[in-house]
Amino acid sequence: GTGIMRLVERGDLWNDETEVAERYLANMSGVYRDASRWGTPVKGLLEYNLNGTELMLQSRSSNVWGPAKLDHVYEFATLATAVRAKTGSDPKIWFDDLRSPTKPRVETARAALREELRTTLWNPKYLKGLQREGAGAAASTAKTVRNLYGWNVAQPETIDASVWEETTAVFVDDARGLGIREWFETQNPAALQDMTAVMLETVRKGYWNAPPETVEKIAKLHAELVAKHGASGSYETTGNQKLIEFIGTLPLGEAGDAYRAEI
Repeated sequence: GTGIMRLVERGDLWNDETEVAERYLANMSGVYRDASRWGTPVKGLLEYNLNGTELMLQSRSSNVWGPAKLDHVYEFATLATAVRAKTGSDPKIWFDDLRSPTKPRVETARAALREELRTTLWNPKYLKGLQREGAGAAASTAKTVRNLYGWNVAQPETIDASVWEETTAVFVDDARGLGIREWFETQNPAALQDMTAVMLETVRKGYWNAPPETVEKIAKLHAELVAKHGASGSYETTGNQKLIEFIGTLPLGEAGDAYRAEI
């Protein structure tokens, strides 16, 4: 692995994507040659090989994982962050979709992500299936949302405002009429706390220029969940001091007071 996910997902530990790029390059610059050089870092070699990079390809041959569901996909796609930092140009990311052996196809990362989101995270039939499961299903949903933030870092253009707007509609506004909040509160309120925290962190880091009323709506739900169920203790909810300070600046009224007391 690249060893960068804990950095990427802890947005208060870095201010600029170049810091993520440097960590990626430092962790992935090992040379594997012989007994004397097996994983030995060679500074500058990987950077040199990034020159002229226009395209990154990721093969996909299974329906078990997708670019949003599996965090390792954005993890390695963060190579694009390194390319941007070192060359100044943003490479395209394409998926070789080999799930149907007789009908292989190529699609952009943007298209692959939207296909997965429409069929899973935003799909009422899929969500109803999840609701028959327990706390683990809620936690996996939160993980998917966290991976969307990871994609924002890896290549911002793959996840635009419409992705976050639709995710807000489904999980904050309950636009599908599924009793989403009630399900989370019954099965795993910490998961919805973490989801809303990630959404707010995406705003704080500047990846989503959400309208103030949308930010306040998400923050109010987050604050109410923390006050009602207690803080989850996760990094997303309690570990990111910059996010806690950001939430504290929002006009949340009594919900904000209760949130600050619990935190």
